[in-house]
Amino acid sequence: MQFLLHYDKQGCFEEPSESIGFFFANRRVYRSRCLIFTPNNRAGPGPQLLVGYFQYGFLEKARVRKLEAPRNPGLGGNISGARLSLKKLAKATPDEASRDPFFVCLLLSLAQRQARKLASPQQTTYTPHHRYFIYLYEAEITSQLLESLDKPTQATDRTPWPTVKFKRIPFKPFKDFQARLIAELLAPSPLGHDEALEARDGTSIVKE
Repeated sequence: MQFLLHYDKQGCFEEPSESIGFFFANRRVYRSRCLIFTPNNRAGPGPQLLVGYFQYGFLEKARVRKLEAPRNPGLGGNISGARLSLKKLAKATPDEASRDPFFVCLLLSLAQRQARKLASPQQTTYTPHHRYFIYLYEAEITSQLLESLDKPTQATDRTPWPTVKFKRIPFKPFKDFQARLIAELLAPSPLGHDEALEARDGTSIVKE
């Protein structure tokens, strides 16, 4: 992905950073491994949308490490702990990876960085890894929601949660994949949808 976006013929993106933080009450509470690309002046007019590339395998491994049962001292195993760990892992893992609520955290992190950079709400887009497809996600996140994360004690039930849209872009044919991907990323608002899934926090995750 770094080669496709940073070293493309048009040179529309700057050198990426390698991580992004999620802030709550003006404190960074989590940092994600995610390549963050910033469009340069060659990207043309319009909003300078941040683009993030996230490999889903990092999240899967992190969940396993977080929920792994501790070993018993000595030679004995921890069979009951291992069973409980597997149950917790199954509960934390969504049926469809493309609808993982963790993507909302990444999108909010991108929006927070965008807001700090431009002092205004922006759309945010990122693409996680898949064997046959790139999944392209987009969300419109309001300044009111970002402010409620900075000042959670002042948040209300009326705080608008975003609609997250996503679509699949096939790798094949490889010869024009780079051009197709960049065209989607630089489009003003590329994603439509025809499916919706309501998350527990009020966020809608929809598929084109």
